[in-house]
Amino acid sequence: MTLALVPIPPDCLEGTRGYWVPYILSISERDGCDPAEKERMLLAGEAQAFIVWDDEGKKPQAFLGVRYVARGTDRIGELIWLVGENRAAWVHLFAELETYLREQQGCVGVKAIARRGWSKHLKSSGYRETHVVMEKEFAP
Repeated sequence: MTLALVPIPPDCLEGTRGYWVPYILSISERDGCDPAEKERMLLAGEAQAFIVWDDEGKKPQAFLGVRYVARGTDRIGELIWLVGENRAAWVHLFAELETYLREQQGCVGVKAIARRGWSKHLKSSGYRETHVVMEKEFAP
């Protein structure tokens, strides 16, 4: 299986819609947030979509979303959406993502906002845990 990380610029989103929208719907189903808001963020350039493309199968294997934020005078990439199948086959592509963020987007670092199951894979790629996010839903 030949996999590649493919950044999708905002002006190419409409033409690639069939590849990334199913992932947005899946993420939104899991987190309970409006998929239209995620789509708006992409179309407005507030977040950038990335597809892990399976060249042999001619289909996406995973979807990543990165938001670019200022930290002081520096810029970092926040990995805010991360979903796909067969994670072990493509997690090594994080190195390519980091190179893209550094060289193409001028980022000085990356922060991952991910579900706990990603901790092991992220730590093995050099990430460290800096915060814990806890949530509470109010009863109706």
